[in-house]
Amino acid sequence: MKLNKAQLKELTERSNSISSAWQDLEEAVEKYNEATGEKDKKPVEDAISIYNDALDSAQGFCETIVGDIEEFMEEKSEKWQESDKGEAHANWKDSWDITLDPITWDMLITQDGDPLDLSSIEPANETLDALATEPE
Repeated sequence: MKLNKAQLKELTERSNSISSAWQDLEEAVEKYNEATGEKDKKPVEDAISIYNDALDSAQGFCETIVGDIEEFMEEKSEKWQESDKGEAHANWKDSWDITLDPITWDMLITQDGDPLDLSSIEPANETLDALATEPE
């Protein structure tokens, strides 16, 4: 088994969606940090919400892939499951069993409270882009 064309397309779309939302979040954080006086949190909070929605969608896609691999493996014999191919599929399935953690406002706050900082957070599209599309 390997990802089919539709799944590959969806993986790319999910990754691109996260990447776009991440860029929007970076811009919102930059504008917030550049603002003087009373700072408006809403644009950053909205960008966080959109990013987290993209993560949620990608998480569901990953869970679907895990289920598809499990279903494929369950249809195989016990002998196949214990073979090198079976173990490769099990490892592949495990690599897709990930948790994409949402971002919160508190994660962006620095020790001194200002400015906001995204540098300690890895964009989740990098995690998706690193997933194998077939067993190794």
